[in-house]
Amino acid sequence: MIDCRIHELAVWLESRISKDKQRSPKQKAKVTYAIEITIAELSKLAILVILFTVTGNAVKFVILFALLLFTRSFMGGFHAKTYLGCLGMSLLFFGAGVWAVPYMHISGIISGIAFAVYIIFVIIIAPVQSPNRPKRTVKWRLVQKLAATVFSAVSYIIIIIAAPDYILALLYVFYFQLIGALVVLIRRRFVR
Repeated sequence: MIDCRIHELAVWLESRISKDKQRSPKQKAKVTYAIEITIAELSKLAILVILFTVTGNAVKFVILFALLLFTRSFMGGFHAKTYLGCLGMSLLFFGAGVWAVPYMHISGIISGIAFAVYIIFVIIIAPVQSPNRPKRTVKWRLVQKLAATVFSAVSYIIIIIAAPDYILALLYVFYFQLIGALVVLIRRRFVR
């Protein structure tokens, strides 16, 4: 129901934007899709910001959101099929990250091993593209793989040096992304 309303709003906005422009149906569909994604992401972000601000966890939320934003850009992975599914997964991810991760502790050796295992998986499987997107070139995939590896390493080093209390939050984001990517790959392989 919410997905239909977002789509209707996106179609209406696209018709207003391209009122005086000649666009092909394919171009209109691309603009409509971009508007849908923007509306869905901004509304989801607003709900999350309000929730975590009201509960006094805005700073932790912003840290997790920033880590996820950059990691997800390069890694790819699981996407819920509906708006409510996406919102539910986001609430689960950020809720666990904000309320559970701060109470857990990990040694430097274990975090280093966990990071090394993550990097190996990134090198092997990143990026995991959504099946809804056009196929990308091998060069593009290699650039994304390199970017994911470099960004992950730089993030890890910065957190270790500047904010070691957040190392588990970073590993939480890394492994959440990794699990999402593996779920997508397993689905593609075994569920047709």
